[in-house]
Amino acid sequence: FLLPGPEKLLLVPSVAFRYHSSALGFTVNAESTEDWIVYAQGWFFEENPFRSFIARTALSTTVSDINEERIAYFTASGKKHRELCLEGLSKQLCTKTNNKGLISTKFRISNNDIEKYRQPGGVGGKILFQVSTFNSYEYINETGEIYLCDDHASPDQLYPFLRDFFEREKFPLGSAHMRHFTWFDKNFINFFMPQSYIRQKSKVLKMFWDQTRSRYFVLLGDIFQKDPEIYARIYEQYPQRIVKIFIRKYSDDNKGQKRLEQVFSRIPKEKWQTFENGNDLPENFKIEK
Repeated sequence: FLLPGPEKLLLVPSVAFRYHSSALGFTVNAESTEDWIVYAQGWFFEENPFRSFIARTALSTTVSDINEERIAYFTASGKKHRELCLEGLSKQLCTKTNNKGLISTKFRISNNDIEKYRQPGGVGGKILFQVSTFNSYEYINETGEIYLCDDHASPDQLYPFLRDFFEREKFPLGSAHMRHFTWFDKNFINFFMPQSYIRQKSKVLKMFWDQTRSRYFVLLGDIFQKDPEIYARIYEQYPQRIVKIFIRKYSDDNKGQKRLEQVFSRIPKEKWQTFENGNDLPENFKIEK
């Protein structure tokens, strides 16, 4: 296990928004002929058998049923500054991984091209693309999904396992935006810092608000993280576009209730609500514009 492990490519479903020129006012809706901004995200990495062995050995003292594939993902090393190309659209779009091996890039694509490759999926449809590369052992080819988010209405290594859960429980299709976590480097400590969570989640939410014009949002979060504080800040910036905020907490958590009342003190009471297990969430509610 001292030899390098296999190289792998993980593509996480992403999103595309209408392109809005900076000359357009914030409340102006996009026309159907406008271009799209397509976001692509993923991870190109090499498994590390030695790190995986160390992690499995350490965990075996407390965990009886160890998922070796998960351990391999969390102990892998990203392949930095590797050029990869997205194919399967009207033209080849190339990018490079960053110093963690992550793919995080965006491209501008014409509406005609989007319509040419649009297929059913999610609410507004989706497009598929392929990323191919060679390594020392084999030819790697993976297919990625980009969900179209028009203007009118966890760590990323866990995505393959979460997708099984989403499909089994019949969650609606859509993009996934997750943080990246690896053992054996400085990212290990940073991942657990509250500011890291706040920064990443706020960045993703701001992307959706800034890149859409007429959509309304329902926010669901957990009281055991910083979701209430993040959502309170977002509400101050976009109060007319948030339909409801739902925060999960135990019904007998009086301390948590007081925290919510303080954090949401500037948000109308009818705009936020707590839930405990998901069965107590409303099936539908009215959107008041």
